[in-house]
Amino acid sequence: MAFQHGLSGINAASKQLDAIGNNVANSSTVGFKGSRAEFADMFAANFYGVAATQNGIGVNTTLIAQQFGQGNITTTGNQLDLAISGNGFFVMQNANGISYTRNGQFQIDREGYINNNGDKLMGWQVDDRTTPPSVQNGNLGPLKIDNSLLEPRPSDYGGESMRFNINLDSRNNPVEYNALTEGASLTGVTTLAPPATADFNASTKVKLPDGRYVITGTSGTTQVGQLFNADGTPINDAAGAPTFYDKKLGWLDAAGTVQQYTPNATTPAGAAGTIAAVSIAFNPSDPATYNSKTALTAYDSLGNPIQVAVYFKKTADGQWDVYATAKHTDGSVVDLGTGNTAASPYTALGTGLAFGPDGKLTNGGPIAAATYTPAGGGAPLALKFDFSGSTQFGTSFAVNELVQPGYASAVVSNLQIDKTGIVSARYSNGQTKVIGQVVLANFANQQGLQPIGNNRWMETYNSGNPTLNDPGSTNVGLIQSQALEDSNVDLTGELVNMITAQRYYQANAQTIKVHDQVLQSLMQMR
Repeated sequence: MAFQHGLSGINAASKQLDAIGNNVANSSTVGFKGSRAEFADMFAANFYGVAATQNGIGVNTTLIAQQFGQGNITTTGNQLDLAISGNGFFVMQNANGISYTRNGQFQIDREGYINNNGDKLMGWQVDDRTTPPSVQNGNLGPLKIDNSLLEPRPSDYGGESMRFNINLDSRNNPVEYNALTEGASLTGVTTLAPPATADFNASTKVKLPDGRYVITGTSGTTQVGQLFNADGTPINDAAGAPTFYDKKLGWLDAAGTVQQYTPNATTPAGAAGTIAAVSIAFNPSDPATYNSKTALTAYDSLGNPIQVAVYFKKTADGQWDVYATAKHTDGSVVDLGTGNTAASPYTALGTGLAFGPDGKLTNGGPIAAATYTPAGGGAPLALKFDFSGSTQFGTSFAVNELVQPGYASAVVSNLQIDKTGIVSARYSNGQTKVIGQVVLANFANQQGLQPIGNNRWMETYNSGNPTLNDPGSTNVGLIQSQALEDSNVDLTGELVNMITAQRYYQANAQTIKVHDQVLQSLMQMR
């Protein structure tokens, strides 16, 4: 009987050494789960039951138990490396069916499928019929990256508007020509004695209160004469005469009638008048004619860019004129009011913007530009400008949001996988597109899974059917991208176990040796 004891012990020790050796060999294998040998004693059967003095007949290996404890997670920087933090298995598919793994070393094959050693990673698919495309739970399939060009989208897609959420500075002054002091009175008078048989010119110099300019006028004819700066130095063309925008100057004559005339041209006038400031015409090339500006790039149906600039000109407290320019890649400028190639370099948008005492917009509905056909054969385009989120507060001009729905065509530049398994493709134009969601499987009895090699397991009757869940939901962990789960083998512990198993093996061999010596002694008795 002692031979049986020793032999069973040697077999058990051998099984233990096998498990330890396998653990040590895979101590650097990604996603590997260690195992251990479990034993039980054996008793010989007895027809009359087991006597109190009956010994067992050795030991039996009952199970090589898999240890599904969490391994350490190591970051890698590879977008397609995935680690599971918690319970669960990646679901894989090949020609032989479905298997499960904790090895998250994934690549993309030539067809665009995310795979590991040829097995495709499974996940929830996306329904492209919804806007935006949405993940459909329950629709399981292999996750695939579409490597074709992302089709362009025009900036009027779905009737959407270009949103300009800005703050206009309420402290800005209205844009007007104010080199002359508004309200300054001209009081110099010279009377001609009748009969006047010839022109008689007399002049009076009137200095404006702010000392900027001196204007010469007479009662017979009134003209803008020599201009002087603040220190009395004459200003002429050579010294840089000021530019008169609109080439007009307004003033109030003695009869209370507003008169306009061209600088240096004579106009009949009364003996006295009041100078009034005149608003400056907008010119996108001259920053002095507007207060603020912002710009964005819009797109036609072919993905051709359109450079859209929007200008804001304050005309009174709470009142702003808004202008826009639209320039194509061929250099053509479009009149957004008519849809034709623009003779004027800009278009006034609606009636402008009006703000209430609270700084909130009072007329902020979308302003629709004219529909036009872009150069190059694109579909007709109708841009809309939406300022509904804009404000007018006493802070500097700021662009809080600048959004338009269009984009150019693009190719996939990289992938992003979040902790809940959502897989998104990021394109070279900055757009992202959800392509699916990684699912995790879990089992009622993980010990019942059958190892099939290549870091894979198969379900069995003992494991029960898998339950599929989104990462982070019930009974499954989260996904960490750009990371891998290390083997959960404790190498130091396994080396200690190896020494113990070796001693166990040697002790059982000694049992056989001693029993053999006893038998030899019996054989030698005479």
